[in-house]
Amino acid sequence: MPASDEAEVIDRIASARCLELAIEEVAHLSWADEVTASGDGGKGSVGTLTLVIDTTGKPGPRLVIDSIVGNPVLSPGERGVYDSPLTITGDQPSQRVPIPVKPTRCDAHAFGESGSFNAFAFNVHVDGEPGQFVLRLGPTGSVNAIDYAVASCGFLTSIGGGEG
Repeated sequence: MPASDEAEVIDRIASARCLELAIEEVAHLSWADEVTASGDGGKGSVGTLTLVIDTTGKPGPRLVIDSIVGNPVLSPGERGVYDSPLTITGDQPSQRVPIPVKPTRCDAHAFGESGSFNAFAFNVHVDGEPGQFVLRLGPTGSVNAIDYAVASCGFLTSIGGGEG
């Protein structure tokens, strides 16, 4: 008996994977592990995540990162969205781009319920075709990001158990 895909799950998964592969033709994107903070890193500080853009070294498609969207714990840019279009081609030098972040909300619910605090949605165009993909912090970067948010919110102890 043939199966149907009324919700178009297969199409969405295939489309997402095709976008990831198209991006990889230009550059490998990742987050650096370090998270820095302004001032003493305490209450009200602004953090910085670093987007690592490791280009392929080959000409080809053009990747434009239109914006980066935050999550319930961390917000890039001024209002939860980093709107500074980056145009990348594979034959450009690799680069590291600082992305300012602030805590989105400083309440226990935001921290306790956000399993996606380390995920950021990227709105992009690859050779003019729009798409969105999610780029997650690695394990070390995730710990550093949550420790920054805890300190910036003024909580006394961090999630990782250290002093905030």
